[in-house]
Amino acid sequence: MKNINKIKKLVKSDCSCYFSEDNYCCKKDNKCMYFWDSDGMLTCQYFETSVLPLDTGLELEYNQDHNINTDGIIKCAKCKKPFRPTSGKQKYCTKCAKEVSNERSRKSMMNKRVKC
Repeated sequence: MKNINKIKKLVKSDCSCYFSEDNYCCKKDNKCMYFWDSDGMLTCQYFETSVLPLDTGLELEYNQDHNINTDGIIKCAKCKKPFRPTSGKQKYCTKCAKEVSNERSRKSMMNKRVKC
């Protein structure tokens, strides 16, 4: 798994089942599987459904590594970063959507001023 360090950092910071003492997972009642010394493809249902969606870029890479269907995640048309759209027509992430909206408003106002 090529993103194991990013996954470990996300587990440590955001997983509610993780305890820093011996990398303990209360869900599995054992050591968290992402901290095992294993090269295999490790999966945790709780992590995949509850914690991983917090980082959409990592989620996309994780899903590609594990051959999981990535429906719903698209790349922003402007910055090319992956994000989960809130509507069917959305093609920009929230940051780029504000920038594009401001650009359109600016152009529209310039055209109005030229006509007057």
